[in-house]
Amino acid sequence: MEGEWKAKVLVKDIEHAQSHIVNLDIKAIQNQALRMDVTTPAGVHVASLAMKDDNLEYILMQDKKFIRGKANPKALKPLIRVPMDPRVLQNVVFDLPIDLKGWKCESDKKDYITDCINKEANIKIEWRDRKQTTKLVKVIHPKAELQMKFLSFQSHLSKRENAFELKVPSKFKVYRLR
Repeated sequence: MEGEWKAKVLVKDIEHAQSHIVNLDIKAIQNQALRMDVTTPAGVHVASLAMKDDNLEYILMQDKKFIRGKANPKALKPLIRVPMDPRVLQNVVFDLPIDLKGWKCESDKKDYITDCINKEANIKIEWRDRKQTTKLVKVIHPKAELQMKFLSFQSHLSKRENAFELKVPSKFKVYRLR
């Protein structure tokens, strides 16, 4: 399965008492590849993330940083303040139970995923308000909360070539994930 989604995300930084809204353009091939492009409501490019299998790359535009390495639970902290393994993003977009170590998931009577929790990492993910191509997904952690409102879905990828690869912009510093 593959697809493209558009979403609005309310990012609540609980630790620093700040909130902001960003737009997401998401492309994914189930269990293989994922790309997210993040923009402000005014359309300013904030970040891009690309993941193929366990290889992760992302760009932080304002900081002029390009980061690459293996996906791990600490990899997304600079982006979302939550120690969530980026591979979980596949589960979020495709509405799949999380089969990584430490996760336990529940489904409703129709076998739709409703909640996943990782007690060790203190993260809960909730899927709510599913209506055709829209849904609300909340990622809840003591330091931050993400409310992802998925607005649209299409079941094919446009511009597939190089969609899951990022290029290092000029004058950006390259960092390795540890």
